[in-house]
Amino acid sequence: MLRLSRNVRRMIAGAAIAHAVFALVFLARFAGWLQPLELAAYDAGIRARASPSGDARVALVLEEEADLARWGFPLSDERLAQLIERIAADRPAAIGIDKYRDIPVAPGGALLEAAAGRHPEVVWIFKFGGAGAREIPPPKFLAASSRTGFNDFVADPGGVVRRVPIYLDDGKVSRAAFSFLLAQRYLQAKGIVAKPDPARPDIVRLGAQALVPFEADDGGYAGADAAGYQLLIEYRRRPGTFATHSLSAVLDGRAPPGSFTGRIVIFGSRAESLLDVFHTPFSSLGAASERMPGAELQAQVASQLLGGALDGEAPTRTLPEYAEILLLWAACLAGTLIGYAARAPALLAFGLASGTAAAVAASVFGLLAGWWLALVPAAIGFLAAGGIATAWRAYLERAERGMLMHLFSRHVSSHVAEALWDQRDAFMDGGRPRPQMLTASVMFTDIRGFTSVSERMQPAELFEWLDDYLEAMTHTVLDHGGIVNKYIGDGIMAVFGVPVPRASQEEIAGDARNAVRSALAMARVLEKLNAQCVARGYPEIGIRVGIHTGPLLAGSVGGARRQEYTVIGDTVNTASRLESYTTANADYSCRILISETTRALIGGLVEVRALGSLDLKGKEKPVTVFFVESESGLRREEELEHENRSSRST
Repeated sequence: MLRLSRNVRRMIAGAAIAHAVFALVFLARFAGWLQPLELAAYDAGIRARASPSGDARVALVLEEEADLARWGFPLSDERLAQLIERIAADRPAAIGIDKYRDIPVAPGGALLEAAAGRHPEVVWIFKFGGAGAREIPPPKFLAASSRTGFNDFVADPGGVVRRVPIYLDDGKVSRAAFSFLLAQRYLQAKGIVAKPDPARPDIVRLGAQALVPFEADDGGYAGADAAGYQLLIEYRRRPGTFATHSLSAVLDGRAPPGSFTGRIVIFGSRAESLLDVFHTPFSSLGAASERMPGAELQAQVASQLLGGALDGEAPTRTLPEYAEILLLWAACLAGTLIGYAARAPALLAFGLASGTAAAVAASVFGLLAGWWLALVPAAIGFLAAGGIATAWRAYLERAERGMLMHLFSRHVSSHVAEALWDQRDAFMDGGRPRPQMLTASVMFTDIRGFTSVSERMQPAELFEWLDDYLEAMTHTVLDHGGIVNKYIGDGIMAVFGVPVPRASQEEIAGDARNAVRSALAMARVLEKLNAQCVARGYPEIGIRVGIHTGPLLAGSVGGARRQEYTVIGDTVNTASRLESYTTANADYSCRILISETTRALIGGLVEVRALGSLDLKGKEKPVTVFFVESESGLRREEELEHENRSSRST
């Protein structure tokens, strides 16, 4: 069965996470679920970008509540004719009347018609209607002229106006927008007319700017209604920045001379009671005071068209769909990588926060540079992929830690267990410990005469006697940095130098010394344990110990349901044969035999007696064996280490 490496499994899982998040966010993006967030981010960028200065080419005359009280509502044809004459006297480029007048308001109908006839710069609104809204025709005296434009806007869900159609078609005739006609009137004096773009005849060019129509999925939109020839409204001017005069100021002659000369002048209302106001990106929580008067909204569009035609102000551009998809895909991959790589919570938080901040900054500065970078899906994909990858990595680490602890927790000291976990990347492979060639010291112990002892004891007594012994011996192994690899009946197999590989010869020698220390500690523990056995009427315990140092293969064996960490190789066999070798001297409580290799590594720390080259069972070549007679060397070493620790602490 093919077993994938840990890194390959991580790569596969990471790719799966990144692409799953990508697919979900992609679906959410083009299903329109993220559009509210996208539009909110876009509005924030619009507010940050808007200039605090108005456009000197556009002026407003607005009807206020005081004007309604003074001149009445609706404003009569006579007063409206008077207003036109007052404005026209200042020689404006265009006069836009943002007031419906499909029904005459007496008195003064003839006066109004005459004023409109005398001043060809006058442009009037009508409502195109459609989609459930009724049509409101222009004044009858201008119905047959080209001086009427529709004032329809497109409101997004939530009522915010971000788009304007400049052409609409009812299937019979195509009509132009009110603001577009006003801009054309202004530009005609400068020799600029709307015409097809040479590169794309289906697109209108107005001076320096090609008016690229809005598409249904532009920017953060998803399946928006793109009927007609729509443009995004740039909102380059903050609300209230256009030069503005009240209706009374103009009718009373209080507007300074030259206030309207050469300008587009739009007459409308900002009286709250008339509700001729719209939600825009500048609106907040739907407060009426922050909604924009219709005349000012028309001024925003007219100013935008003039800026593009005369000043070269580029319209807001959007990324092509394939670029958005690639950006989302890259963000999901980046989030997954950070979620996998940043293990420290602080580093993870920094990585995710930095990536999100970068997306926000790119969105804001992109809009300042004229690009609507729809980065909400990318930011969501980045955060979601990072979060899921973090959760998946934590799950895998819990599983790996659980497996490591299952394999080692009962057989290694706490600092060895932590070392294993800290080095898990080097230690684990394919969800299990990686097979490694190591140099380690192997110890085997066995109770002398256990079979005869077990025949003389009751099962319960035997179990208690053996359990006390194994527990005491296990502690000595763990206290000296070894692991108890397995219990074999009454025998113990312990290893010093696994599972963390040793990097130097000194560390290997240290493992050999620890193995011999552990054996000598077993002898001391047996003295106390045997005293307890005698007091309880149990047999005394004598053990054989064999220790050999050499190369071996360490790893886990078994299946997913049961695994066991073990070591194999000739080093293990030699240690086992040393333990089972029968010496002539049987008068001992703990007989310790070590190989020549182990003897060379521990130096003169113990007093030994050479037994010579012995033929051990199962070994083809003789092995030089030493009998450990005294622990004085090790005791002296332990005393020196204790003195050194005391002096350092002092």
